[in-house]
Amino acid sequence: MESSAKNSRYWTKEEEETVKRMVLEGSSLFEIAQALNRSPMAVILRTRILSGLERPDVKHRMPEDYYDQRKTIVQVASNYGRTWTVADNAQLQKMFDNGKNIFEIADFFSRTPTAIIKQIEKINDTPEKKTVLFQKAKLLMGKKRILVKSEKTPKEYT
Repeated sequence: MESSAKNSRYWTKEEEETVKRMVLEGSSLFEIAQALNRSPMAVILRTRILSGLERPDVKHRMPEDYYDQRKTIVQVASNYGRTWTVADNAQLQKMFDNGKNIFEIADFFSRTPTAIIKQIEKINDTPEKKTVLFQKAKLLMGKKRILVKSEKTPKEYT
């Protein structure tokens, strides 16, 4: 069941623990999504967050003026509302698959993080493609990530 923005809700600690447990048990993306009454894409993104890749405190990853309240969305994300090209979609998929942070991808494309998530969901609209994304997100959970102050991206340690 796909959820809309109206139906979105915060993740609870219990739900996060359920994701971790079910991943370790080898449950499929769709089993986890059904058990939690969440969309498959929500489970994929939460798995990436639990791996430490999508850190909630990401201000240091965006340009300093990104959070300037005086700027319009078009000034911050100059490609806001523009059509995605085939080449853009290929580059987006490659960056996402290689473990780039949503905010880094948004900065690269000069789009909002929400636009990045929606486009990833759009180009991975089949159960098979979502399963592949989930498998890649699960691999990230096995790595511990630490952020070195002098760098913008976390280092991976196994």
